[in-house]
Amino acid sequence: MEFAGPDRIMCEGERIQLNITSGDNPEWLAVGGLSCVFCPDPFVSPDSTTIYEVKVDTPDGCVLKDFVRVEVIQSDEIDAGPDQINCRGASINLNGMGNGAVQWSPIGLVDDPNSLMTQVNPNETTVFYLTLDIGDCSLTDSLTIFVEDKTEIEGTSYEICEGESIEIEAIGNADQYLWTGTNFLSEMDIASPTVEPRENSSYTVIARQATCEADTAEVIVNVIPAPSLEFYDQYEVFPGQAANINLGLVDTTGLLEFTWSPEEIFSCVDCPRTAVLVDSNAQIQLDIFDIQTACNFTFNSSIRQLETCSEDLIKVPSAFSPNEDGNNDFFQLYPSPSIRRIYSLMVFNRWGGMVFQTNNINQSWNGKYNGEYLPSGVYVYLVEAECPINGQRFIKTGDFLLTR
Repeated sequence: MEFAGPDRIMCEGERIQLNITSGDNPEWLAVGGLSCVFCPDPFVSPDSTTIYEVKVDTPDGCVLKDFVRVEVIQSDEIDAGPDQINCRGASINLNGMGNGAVQWSPIGLVDDPNSLMTQVNPNETTVFYLTLDIGDCSLTDSLTIFVEDKTEIEGTSYEICEGESIEIEAIGNADQYLWTGTNFLSEMDIASPTVEPRENSSYTVIARQATCEADTAEVIVNVIPAPSLEFYDQYEVFPGQAANINLGLVDTTGLLEFTWSPEEIFSCVDCPRTAVLVDSNAQIQLDIFDIQTACNFTFNSSIRQLETCSEDLIKVPSAFSPNEDGNNDFFQLYPSPSIRRIYSLMVFNRWGGMVFQTNNINQSWNGKYNGEYLPSGVYVYLVEAECPINGQRFIKTGDFLLTR
């Protein structure tokens, strides 16, 4: 026999009244939160779904038991959705979530006020309310549709260390983007592309929200440059010879920290000048931490052990322009650190006449002969150097362009 009444549904934080439909001397069993135990109609306010059991006496002296289930709907079981921005004159979707009978309001602005998913087209910023009714529970949530005539975005600026990448974005609301810039962009049509500029750079974004008029903004990325070093991609050494590395960097501020690795092959692991001795080819790494900017810069190189001397140990430029503009004004050799001596460097014009000669490995040519600048054209060089392995001479020849 059922006498405790139908199961009930209520909202969290509220209370409802239970009612038995028959029987005498009711007693509600072993559950707290009842306004009374020996009554037919107690009030209850459970925090979660609860079953309430009750017993009664019948006229013929029997004792009967029944129960009623009270389901508690939590306040977060409704969601009208996030606030949105919409362009004047355009429709926008509402996507509510939850269970129960649906009611959107203001009713006159909603295409289907009884559906969780519907559309609205407000002419001004409007708050829309979603109400869900289930049992004795009525939940309400809201969202605001902000109506705008024009997309509005603002540029911003970032600061990174050279070699780093960063996600950039403009401040504002939009759902369509077009980025342009002189340096690498991971993607051009997303809100936050990744960039990795090597120098101070600017990026322009044209953004649009729905059908609103587009807006344009500029984003600046300032790059903290890495220290300028005399550090080569490769150092060539002969067996038993150490590679002496001088970064050509004087840290007068004491704000740079140097770390060489692997530590065991360096004479000094935290100096800008060091020597490395290996018994085979090796990879080396230099990390420089700038205490002032908190930037960490990593440089990589290799140590190559030589068994013979080849002309590749001396690098020669393919052109130079001696016009006194301070840029590429001299012709000079770029020998491997393992080459410490040359017997001669000779330069010849196209008729075979020698126009320059030196036995100083560090001396450069300014493009003059007898105090006068020579004309543009192709010139031939011949280098005779000493091989440190056996003391024998080896020769490198080639040509280069003198241009003005």
